[in-house]
Amino acid sequence: MENWQFHTTYSGTPQGGIISPLLCNIFLHQFDEYMTSLGANRVQNPQEKERRRNPEYVGYKGKIQRVGAKLRQASSGKARTELLNELLELKRKRSHIPVYDARHQTKLGYVRYADDFVILVNGIEEEAIDIKNKVEDQ
Repeated sequence: MENWQFHTTYSGTPQGGIISPLLCNIFLHQFDEYMTSLGANRVQNPQEKERRRNPEYVGYKGKIQRVGAKLRQASSGKARTELLNELLELKRKRSHIPVYDARHQTKLGYVRYADDFVILVNGIEEEAIDIKNKVEDQ
């Protein structure tokens, strides 16, 4: 319809038509299955999640907790200042370390509504690019 005048089309479905989402679901069903085969939306248990953590990052996390506990118990101003400086330095160093280690499987999320979809990658940049290339080839 344009200016309340009907124009016949010979291909596609009209924008906002009631059949459009149904046809899209039929067409993208194979893509949904492909994303599931890649491991999308698989739920990790706490042990799997913890195994993915970078050991170096976990080490800094423990050091920060220990220094924080000492800081809470420190009474003198000089000792508190030294511990606070140490805590800030540890946090600065930790900020340059990736949380997850590349050796473990990437967590992948996939959301689709009608003909729009979003792929979420919780991993390193190279893995995200690899998944993007796989999807483009599909």
